[in-house]
Amino acid sequence: MVALLTTVGLFAATSAHADIVSVSVYNGHNLQQAYGGSNANSRIAITLDAPAGPTGQVISLSSTSANLHLSKSSVKIPAGQTSYIFGVASTPNVIPTAEVDHIFADDGNGAVSSNDYTVLPMEARFSAGPTTSMMQGSSNLFTVKMSANVRAQQTVTVTSDNGGVSVANAVVAINQPYGTFTANVSDTATGSATITLSFNGRSVTRTLAIKPIAVKMVVPGASSVTGGNGVSVTVTLTAPAPASGRTVSLSYVGPVGMGSPTSAVVTSGNTEVTFTVPTMPVASGTKTLTVKASLGGVTKSCQVSVSH
Repeated sequence: MVALLTTVGLFAATSAHADIVSVSVYNGHNLQQAYGGSNANSRIAITLDAPAGPTGQVISLSSTSANLHLSKSSVKIPAGQTSYIFGVASTPNVIPTAEVDHIFADDGNGAVSSNDYTVLPMEARFSAGPTTSMMQGSSNLFTVKMSANVRAQQTVTVTSDNGGVSVANAVVAINQPYGTFTANVSDTATGSATITLSFNGRSVTRTLAIKPIAVKMVVPGASSVTGGNGVSVTVTLTAPAPASGRTVSLSYVGPVGMGSPTSAVVTSGNTEVTFTVPTMPVASGTKTLTVKASLGGVTKSCQVSVSH
């Protein structure tokens, strides 16, 4: 009889039902939050008040929102264990506003709630690209960064308020945080352009001035020349000329010869043009010839000594 009671007592001790003490949910960075639509799987930690029985202990799982999705409806805590950590929670949906969710674990004696777990709205912002200005006729690459790596491909709507600046939407590939788009500035665009990123009901903007292509410098091929001879002059622009090219206006002060050019064309993709300026004979001494080049509201000049 004593042996029988002892055996029964041992069986009861080893098969006692353990109760849930706590349920914790957190992401891989030990933060109790994640962005909706991100691929940051979360972890759940369940702690019992005693070791699980010889066959383990099954725990049923549920959540308060589809935005805190569970890939399993239940888990089994191995025999003899008092705690178990597993990754089953995720946040598949892009949501417009933050929400506080919970996971419930039920061991059959009643559900125990997890800590608050906040699902945040995914946002898009500028990460790289021009920050203050763009040049006429230029093509400018921008990078968009999401709040986190996205679980599914996402499209960020990109718009420009300047008809001379064309843009396209940015596509962010699955499992990536970045997307890109290009802003193409026309040859004749002026003023400024405000580029807007729109995603998940939120918008961010960046306003950039549109700079005209202008004269950067004017350099003569020689500092002095004998009157009656020509001198080469090179005009350099602040940026490569667009597809239509750029025409530089020329003017002179001093002993310039007949047939001197009144303009010079910098062809597409180039930053400079070289031309020859004829000079007049000088009766005596030395005179100064000034060559002026104008474009984009900027005038630069150089000087050449013309001698007898």
